[in-house]
Amino acid sequence: NVAHHDLQVMPSGDIYVITSTVEMIPRINAKQPVRDDQVTILDAEGNIKGSVSLLEAFERSETYRGLWEARTARAGELFHTNTLHVLDGSIEDDIPPFKKGNVLVSSLITDIIAVIDLERREVVWAWGEGFHAQHDPQILPNGNLLLFDNHDDSERSSVEEYDPRTMELVWSYRGSESEPFYSRTCGTAQRLPGGNTLVTESDNGRAFEITPRGEIVWEFYNPARAGDRNEFIATISEMIRVPLDLPVHWASGACSRLRGVPTESRQ
Repeated sequence: NVAHHDLQVMPSGDIYVITSTVEMIPRINAKQPVRDDQVTILDAEGNIKGSVSLLEAFERSETYRGLWEARTARAGELFHTNTLHVLDGSIEDDIPPFKKGNVLVSSLITDIIAVIDLERREVVWAWGEGFHAQHDPQILPNGNLLLFDNHDDSERSSVEEYDPRTMELVWSYRGSESEPFYSRTCGTAQRLPGGNTLVTESDNGRAFEITPRGEIVWEFYNPARAGDRNEFIATISEMIRVPLDLPVHWASGACSRLRGVPTESRQ
């Protein structure tokens, strides 16, 4: 298994991570190998405790199997899973599939977000309307679902908040006509405690914070450039706001060590 894209470390020390395998699966493609993704659980030492195939999880689902079958090319990469969130059960009473321990994932290729019950090894909830090539779906403290919608056909991205009970869009931000934002790949959004949202516009090396009304509070552009005319911008995969009480003693030590390393070696 090859790990990729996302992981979550649990209080127990277990690590939930997206992995993939390339293999012949004749019922999917009798002539070429395909790439399937898994939710894999490791212990704190990195030993595999269990793994659930997304392909098999969709195939086991009488309700959502057809959604995936209608969207897969049945060749090459089947899912391109880019996000994994272990659910805390905060909305389980309202939406039982979102029970504690189930996993919310995002499949870029199929434009589907889904919840997998790891015990049943089955997709128990899925949605695939209203967004395209999406990243970073997550359940907010208010019970809604937030995601970064890449919209790579329109070259204009958005951040969207849905009521997961109905998947009604309750809030969105697409920038303005004069200042849109767009990331063809990657992209994240973090709802901050005060109600603002921190957005990472990855491909353009930009991050910015917006109010619920869409007003930009501050923004940051990655100063790292490359190319003869500095035309290449260094990607910001994700920017997050850390708590004020986050221990940072390790950072000063790392910076001190880095100051003694030649610039060309800091890769």
